[in-house]
Amino acid sequence: MENSYGENGKRGQRAPIDVGDFSLPLWTGKAIKWGLAGVALVFVVIGLTWGRAVYTDWLWFDNIGYLDVFRKILVTRIWLFLAGAAAFALLVAPNIYLVFRLTVGEVPATFTPAAYTVVRKILAWVTALVVAIAAVAFGSAAGGRWETILMYINSTPFARIEGASGVNVPLVDPIFNKGVEFFVFTLPLLGFIRGWMLGAAIVVLVFVLALYLLVFGLKERGFVIPRGIKIHVASVAGILFLVIAAGHWLGRYELLYSPLGVVYGVGFTDDNARLTVRTILTGIALLSGVLMVAGSFMSGNRLMIGAVGLWVGMAVLVGGLFPTLVQRFQVDPNELVKEEPYLKNNIEFTRMAYDVDLGPDQIRNHRGLTTITPEIIEDNRGTIDNIRLWDERPLAEIYNQVEF
Repeated sequence: MENSYGENGKRGQRAPIDVGDFSLPLWTGKAIKWGLAGVALVFVVIGLTWGRAVYTDWLWFDNIGYLDVFRKILVTRIWLFLAGAAAFALLVAPNIYLVFRLTVGEVPATFTPAAYTVVRKILAWVTALVVAIAAVAFGSAAGGRWETILMYINSTPFARIEGASGVNVPLVDPIFNKGVEFFVFTLPLLGFIRGWMLGAAIVVLVFVLALYLLVFGLKERGFVIPRGIKIHVASVAGILFLVIAAGHWLGRYELLYSPLGVVYGVGFTDDNARLTVRTILTGIALLSGVLMVAGSFMSGNRLMIGAVGLWVGMAVLVGGLFPTLVQRFQVDPNELVKEEPYLKNNIEFTRMAYDVDLGPDQIRNHRGLTTITPEIIEDNRGTIDNIRLWDERPLAEIYNQVEF
């Protein structure tokens, strides 16, 4: 066959790569069937391994009288797995369909229309297989968070007994004025959903970009990306920015778990810098998503690139630099005064958590309150000999604070 179909299906000279060169129709079907059989075998092995572990746990929990607990966990994990896998499939399937629909007429010059049709069929089968594996992975990730889901479903409000009347008063944090149950039950659930959505959005964007690159990477140089494809990619990126914005907003509440302050929890820098920064970054991420979508309707890619650069630049400059400056120039010179309110919050809530109010009936004598005698020194000679008279780290901080 000397003549063939070049780009746009017009008859012309023989293409550099022809369908006959690969004989794809002869082995494609068998290869796909053997590939699917191999994948099915892998899933069967994984299923049998999982079933053996479940059966062993079933017998153990039944033996100790907690079979109902295990059954509840098992059913929850199965439902979460199915929901996670189905949700990911529903997210990625329309995007994969759009990719194939928008590239149906993009025949590379090195392929005939017949060859390109076969290649697209193979690509579709491979994509479906990869999507199925990814759906299993995302379903497993959802199933692994069964404890977070059950804790939220069975959550109860936190309260403390106030005064002699024994009235239960809701326990509220002093920073956001939200019930403690929000941070114990609701926030972990929202954080899981945000993390799951972020991972799914990134994977969908990677799938879409990879498929478009496979198609357009085979075309000649100097091609113009159609507007529909730009809008599609920008829309997926816009959803990604929306999830990132939700992460910044939830990050405000996650500061109550911050290990960056003088104590575990919100400190001066968290309250006066990081909280403000994460609020600002929420708006920046939303704005970047809007600019990304808007840029797809314009000629050129400057606005889309600028949207990404805006968020990255603000995250580095504002998110990293501003809290560091506040800590260095406001907190470090006078740390005790700046952190005192947050230390009081930490002490107060620690006492409530352990039900220690330091009332008269809870005061205990401690040897550290007695007068030091030679006998005490001799009994603790190892400790006394290891006491440092001058520790350069706290000494330097004290000198700095005194100088200021």
